[in-house]
Amino acid sequence: MRIKKQNTKDDGLIKFIVIGIIISIIIITLINAVIAVYPLYMHSIYENNAEDQREDQREDQREDQREDQREDQREDHQSCNEYKVQKYYDAASEKSIISSGIAIIGIAVAVWAGLNIIQVLERGEVERLRGEAQRYYEERREFNKLKFLEELRGSNSPACKYFEKIFQKDIKELDATIYFQLSFVEHSYQAVYKDQFATMKRKQGIAFLEDSIAFTKEVLKDIKIKTTNENVEEYLYVRIADFYFNLGYVYEFRREYEEMQNCYQNTLENYKCVAKMEHWSKDIVDEIIKRYTKENINMRFFILNTVAESGSMIISSIINGAPNYGYANQTQELIEMSFNAFTHITDYLSQILKRKEDIEIIPREVYFRNFYEFLRRVEQISQHNGGKAVLNLDHQQIVSKELELVQNGMAIIYSGKNEDPPRYKSYKESIDCYLAIIDDENYYMSINEKLKLLEKAYIYSGDALRKFSQLPEFRKIRAQICVKLNEVMYQKGVINRQMAYLTEACELIEEYRQLSSCGLNMITEIKEK
Repeated sequence: MRIKKQNTKDDGLIKFIVIGIIISIIIITLINAVIAVYPLYMHSIYENNAEDQREDQREDQREDQREDQREDQREDHQSCNEYKVQKYYDAASEKSIISSGIAIIGIAVAVWAGLNIIQVLERGEVERLRGEAQRYYEERREFNKLKFLEELRGSNSPACKYFEKIFQKDIKELDATIYFQLSFVEHSYQAVYKDQFATMKRKQGIAFLEDSIAFTKEVLKDIKIKTTNENVEEYLYVRIADFYFNLGYVYEFRREYEEMQNCYQNTLENYKCVAKMEHWSKDIVDEIIKRYTKENINMRFFILNTVAESGSMIISSIINGAPNYGYANQTQELIEMSFNAFTHITDYLSQILKRKEDIEIIPREVYFRNFYEFLRRVEQISQHNGGKAVLNLDHQQIVSKELELVQNGMAIIYSGKNEDPPRYKSYKESIDCYLAIIDDENYYMSINEKLKLLEKAYIYSGDALRKFSQLPEFRKIRAQICVKLNEVMYQKGVINRQMAYLTEACELIEEYRQLSSCGLNMITEIKEK
């Protein structure tokens, strides 16, 4: 509507200029006509006066007495007449010059008017093009924003849901280019997240992740110049940390532990920026809890898990022989930080599970599994230190904690509310934990307690066989469970069930042998899915 009003105003101005030009041309034409007739009129007056003078001269010539005087008078009259004629023609020339000047002025006015018409037309065109460009820019900005939000909806990650909620709002500082850059970053992250490392752990995965890190850093640098919006910086720091975090898993798979350690140190550095800390310390846990309140509880758990797991993986790199530098020199701080972060998450979620409250919390089994793996690494570090405890927990307390974590993790899987897809590691580590506790001579359990654990492990292994039927390993694990159940049944004197477990164990071992011989090359890839 604004463009139509501008066009109406311009049309009126054009009409006014055109009328002015027509009036100017008429006035100039009249002036030129007057100037052209005026010399002829003056010349006719001069001719009439000259005739009368000649008549008087003839009468004077009749006088004989003063012939010489009359001759002189004729000469004088002739000179006077020539002067008057010259005067009239000079006046005509002067008027002609004035006419020419006015004509030139008229031409200049016409040119000026023409230029104004062109300018008005150009201004109207510019305004129209400016309006179209503005509409195109707004459409492109909206399209890029929707594309970014669509990328965020690509997974059930708590971080994706958190940022989708934030960026649904209209952030005026973000232009079309920024939204395009953010959508590209998120597209790269989703490619990593969805891949589940089946291909990322190959060599090309390293190049992809390194390129993603470099690009995201450039976007962060560019955006800091354009805007000081805290949410955009937060998003980019989180994504850089995520890329480093996943790259660390790739290096762990390749057994390149120094590079692995560097990746998790960089992960912590970027989350230090998210927590608004100048220097890294174990207080990062408290800062994250303060930053992400209960309204953003899922984002809090997501970041705390990533931070705690980064510390846990640095400890793993030390166990596997990586040199002790950087954060590795602060091993005790790392252990305390990870323990506090994991404890906060799992205690909170365990209370929710017990109360069975229907609140907007995303339960994730991976939080409990990561805590379990961390405790096992802590025990390994303790062995490296000559059995010296690195946490204020003895062996009995650590094993009890591990058992609690595994049971709560599996409870989330069977609750039907788990946001994580069923994974090989979830079942494998749970069953391994049960079998290790049963075999742990330093951890006392009664026969009935062992039987309960074995029966749970038997159920889990059956589900794993159905979900991961291609893997021979679960047949071997289930066979081990059957053997242990046979032993418990023997101790309890239940002979019929004892023989049933032995028969199943023999069948499973034969299936394992056959499947292993024809499908070993597929095992590694299947495990990671």
